[in-house]
Amino acid sequence: STEGIASLIRQHDIEVAILPQVILSLLSEQDLKPLKILVTGGETPAIEVVERFSRDRNMFNSYGPTEITVAASAHNYQPGDVASNIGKAVQNSRLYVLDNHCQILPIGALGELYIGGAGLARGYLNRPDLTRERFIENPFATEEDKAKGYTRLYKTGDLVRWLPGSDGQLQYLGRNDSQVKIRGYRIELGEIESALLENPELKQAVVVAHVNKGSTPQGSRSLAAYLVAENPAELDISAIREGLNERLPEYMVPSSFTEIETIPLTINGKLDRKALPEPVFSNGGSVDENGYLAPRNPLEKTLCQIWKKLLGLERIGVHDNFFRLGGNSITAVQLTALSRGELNRDIPLALLFEQKTIARLAAKLTTESENVVIQKSELNQYPLSFAQERLWFIEGFEQGSSAYHIPYLVQLHENADITRMALAINCVAQRHPVLNSVYLQNEQGRGYQQTLDSCIKISSHSFNDANTWSKVLKGNIAKPFNFEAEPSLRVHLYEVNGTRYLMLLWHHIAFDGWSNELFLNELTQTYADGHADNLPALDITYRDYAVWQRGLLQGDSLAKLVTYWQQKLNGYETLVLPTDKARPQQLDYRGEDFTFSFDSALSEKVRDLAKSQQTTVYTVLLSGFYLTLATLSGQRDIVIGTPSDNRHHAQTQSLIGFFINSLVLRTEIDPDISVGELVAQVHEVVTQAKIHQELPFEKLVDALGIERDPSRHP
Repeated sequence: STEGIASLIRQHDIEVAILPQVILSLLSEQDLKPLKILVTGGETPAIEVVERFSRDRNMFNSYGPTEITVAASAHNYQPGDVASNIGKAVQNSRLYVLDNHCQILPIGALGELYIGGAGLARGYLNRPDLTRERFIENPFATEEDKAKGYTRLYKTGDLVRWLPGSDGQLQYLGRNDSQVKIRGYRIELGEIESALLENPELKQAVVVAHVNKGSTPQGSRSLAAYLVAENPAELDISAIREGLNERLPEYMVPSSFTEIETIPLTINGKLDRKALPEPVFSNGGSVDENGYLAPRNPLEKTLCQIWKKLLGLERIGVHDNFFRLGGNSITAVQLTALSRGELNRDIPLALLFEQKTIARLAAKLTTESENVVIQKSELNQYPLSFAQERLWFIEGFEQGSSAYHIPYLVQLHENADITRMALAINCVAQRHPVLNSVYLQNEQGRGYQQTLDSCIKISSHSFNDANTWSKVLKGNIAKPFNFEAEPSLRVHLYEVNGTRYLMLLWHHIAFDGWSNELFLNELTQTYADGHADNLPALDITYRDYAVWQRGLLQGDSLAKLVTYWQQKLNGYETLVLPTDKARPQQLDYRGEDFTFSFDSALSEKVRDLAKSQQTTVYTVLLSGFYLTLATLSGQRDIVIGTPSDNRHHAQTQSLIGFFINSLVLRTEIDPDISVGELVAQVHEVVTQAKIHQELPFEKLVDALGIERDPSRHP
């Protein structure tokens, strides 16, 4: 009979859980004749018995871990139900869907299931540490709950969400340990596996987060899919990938697809991750239907080596897609640095985003190297960069302002060595003189930067009262910098009732968001080593960049950039929004933030639109912003600004300094075009702005001869 049931399962793809219930129902008859029919075929084909049983009755399922005496929720399945629906709480059970901070989540939001109420275990025998970790106090217990003793919760580790419109039913989405973070996105692996198994070619599918052990310090992570095919000879990896592209956002599509005979399991029947083979990236990542194709010339070989080094992969074909292999916007920027070292040239980011494979990228690159090199310089007076010049002007015009201060406050460990910390800070400042520079004016009235001979000192303060400290802290943050006498980095040490805090305060004239990670990484290593000898040598400093920028933006190169922007912005309109308050005569930086979130369904539609338009989510949202402004103002010609990191030259990526540039994005909205046409139009606006981003915003303002209005940002 075992063989008969196994044969039945294989031939007719029957849910295994149904069979015992079928047999039990048949055994309840007066004799065993129906059971004989099921096993041997008899008078009625066994499959008809099973199908009739499955069709004519409701499937009932209960959910719950052992720690809450097995059952916490139950559901009577009906046709069309979500297969992973685990139902409502049973009587006297309490179910909560919470985030990482134990806050209640709304309907539809993914969170971890916590269970309380009757039947909750007291803990784990002789495991007080595990008991404290998994059994917590119930902060949501009502007075009635407390009277019944329902004062604790069990942390299940199961990911769930409340089903919309289901009157309190839960959907099970997998284990918390199957959620991974890749390229900044939190990804539920089970969701990808479910999408794969909708393909009739596949019997089984497993997705894991694979660590590519390459030359990168930590190794990059990418999604790897393992597939068990119904008919291996007919498995079409390209079709499977395209199917996922239509169903999932780009960041959830695996970088590799590896075919295996069976899914390896542990003795407990769980996935044995260690037994999985190394993923096949060359076949899975390739967008060419012919599979892996090796590099065919020296340029392709060099590019393959660069990509392998950056992504930590053993083999890459010339038709493999950079972003499918785990590349992202950050690694794309890093690619420019590696390209400079190997090819002696910078690869423009815009080119990489357009030509995503080595074959297409190499075809666009000329054999002649673009030898863009920023040289070291020895000058008595180093000029300000154009971005610095603007902040220097604003600081003087406003007679001091805190609008461009960047504070960073941390609590120190009790064993922190302040002397060693001061040494580390000054070691970083010696590598990046912009942090310890002042800004002066020469005889011609031009600003220049000059490095101080003295060290950056830590200012110490002691407080017994937290309120007093808070006031002093705010005052220190707001105090304007004296550009002529002090460096652009202040360091304060506060001791408040025995606890020490360190505040680093930079002025934007010497620092930006990219610089933040560089500074903290170098400070960490220098503090640990006691010196900066182990940090990589720098080709140039920020002041060398300022000299290079001044030399570059003149003559024909400057004229071409200015001509483009003059044509682009000719006859622009100033945006006039209806407001409930009059615009102040002078900008004072006061304002209010308004934040909101898109729900899952709308977010998915935005991603789908971006994918169909072959653009980014940023471009789609920017298009929506344009429409919003046009609707509110009644204008069709909209000009807005957006920040750009402006570090597309490889030598600038390791420098601390102020590189950010403001890009002007102008779109004229035609009410007769479709949304898709508008998105395509905005995509082109953003792309062209990136291509012509070398022109500093300050130069653009001067070139256009814009009348200065103190009530508006330029």
